[in-house]
Amino acid sequence: MDVEIRPITTDEFEAYLVALEVAFSARVEEGDLDRERSVAIPERFLAAWDGDRIVAGAFNVVKGGRLYGRTWGCDAQVQFLHFEVCYYAAIETCIQQGWTAFEPGHGGGHKYRRGFRPIVTRSSHRLADPRLHEALRRYTLEETAEVEARIEELTSAREA
Repeated sequence: MDVEIRPITTDEFEAYLVALEVAFSARVEEGDLDRERSVAIPERFLAAWDGDRIVAGAFNVVKGGRLYGRTWGCDAQVQFLHFEVCYYAAIETCIQQGWTAFEPGHGGGHKYRRGFRPIVTRSSHRLADPRLHEALRRYTLEETAEVEARIEELTSAREA
């Protein structure tokens, strides 16, 4: 398979949405893909093409001169395609656009092995049901301690 990775064009946007939302079953939240605003920044959408068929894609968010990795999906198993689409092509895009940084998203020791430093990723959640909200609050307290320990472990190992 000969794969080309590049940002999509405005004309390719609809095909990209179908691939991302249907074929890849990617998690796209309401509001993420406002068509009128989205096509204004095609670099947010990186696609891997096999001829005229999209075989993988990454959806990113641009804010404040930074590119944030959001989600990815594929329908072809190609060795290292995930890294090429989600990381290397995104970094190249940042350089080409003059953006100051690329944040690959939370989780994954594989990111650290590819040169990304572990950082804390924050989010905010409020659930209407107080029982669910409390359960989430307790879980995130436990998770925070585990994440901080893992970051310390990775950072110490690298410095040794």
